[in-house]
Amino acid sequence: MPAGTFRCDVFGPGDPGQSSPGSLEVVYEAFRLTLDDGRSFTLPTGGIKLSRGGFDGLHVIVEGPAETGERFYLSVQGELVLEHLAHLGPAELRLAARDLLKQGSSTRTWGQVSFLVFLGFLAACGLGLWLGFGWLVERAVGLVPPALETSLGEIVVQSIGSGKKELKQGPAHEAVMKVWNRLQAGIPAGQPYTLKIYVYDDPMVNALAAPGGHVMVFTGLLKELDSAEELAGILAHELQHVLKKHPLKGIMQSAGLAVVLGTIFGDAGALAVVIREYGGKLAELSYSRDQEREADRLAVDLLVKADIDPTRFPEFFRRLHAKGNSFPAALSILSTHPGHEERDEALQARFRTLPATRWEPIGIDWPALKTALGAPAAVTAGPASPAAIVPPAGQKPPAEREP
Repeated sequence: MPAGTFRCDVFGPGDPGQSSPGSLEVVYEAFRLTLDDGRSFTLPTGGIKLSRGGFDGLHVIVEGPAETGERFYLSVQGELVLEHLAHLGPAELRLAARDLLKQGSSTRTWGQVSFLVFLGFLAACGLGLWLGFGWLVERAVGLVPPALETSLGEIVVQSIGSGKKELKQGPAHEAVMKVWNRLQAGIPAGQPYTLKIYVYDDPMVNALAAPGGHVMVFTGLLKELDSAEELAGILAHELQHVLKKHPLKGIMQSAGLAVVLGTIFGDAGALAVVIREYGGKLAELSYSRDQEREADRLAVDLLVKADIDPTRFPEFFRRLHAKGNSFPAALSILSTHPGHEERDEALQARFRTLPATRWEPIGIDWPALKTALGAPAAVTAGPASPAAIVPPAGQKPPAEREP
């Protein structure tokens, strides 16, 4: 192979969950990526990020966009590419390559020790391995780069959305986007994803999170809500699932030990296959009760930061509980939640800790939206004015926002 050219595994936009073999050539101010099927792309070095990956830390991860806009995630085994970049590569990458090389000695030593310890663990603790499966899942999830997780999430969205009409304009799309945009003010800075929401015209009473920053919502849910604030609470809950990587953890737990170990050892191919084959079943994925409690708790924090009344969040679930099974479909958000009373008590306790605040209404005529969607409007839904004030225990609501 010519100097400055290295074999790599490629994850790209064509089939984002499929690893394809290719070659990476370092040229002046760019990387030239050539896949074995003949396709080629140029990746400007200004957008390239270098890191270590794999269980032993001895894979070099190259992430970045091509000139044509496609984003690629490349895995190069060994350190020859770092040595080349450190001495002959583009100036902006030399320092990063040298820093990664400095980590190499300790990484190799620790990787070898970790590998031997891990093999001993596998050989000696069959039952213990199963009992420690949750730890392995956490380890594997932490080794999946956000760019790859995002690509895998796209497969899930495509699978679930197949055969459904995605709405990119109209009343439902505009309402969801208005709520979504308000929520962005509560998103933690520095989170690794480009968050994206999809709206589908479908009777499913559901909203769900997919790996890598994707959230899906269906008009069947919008018809059952009575306010924009209820939708904001549900979307905030799903966003916290995304940010805490709960969908990816759930998929790995369902996929089994072989996929988890493959991911730990630097081969995400098996995970990609599982997601391609079963991604459409994410709507049936169950989170643990602890994950659901965490998503509830952090959803309230997100709503507060976005200046959205968090007390409206549980109203939909109270109606759902009161109606029993009369809804046309079960919202998956409830499938493994803590019981209604337990959940409501936890949320009410959290609300009592909030300072007295008059929240800024989102300002959507929800009864009109439901009429546009062909659903009966709730006569009890009203503006979030006095009801939107959450006073401390024992105090009356203030007449206006406190300074």
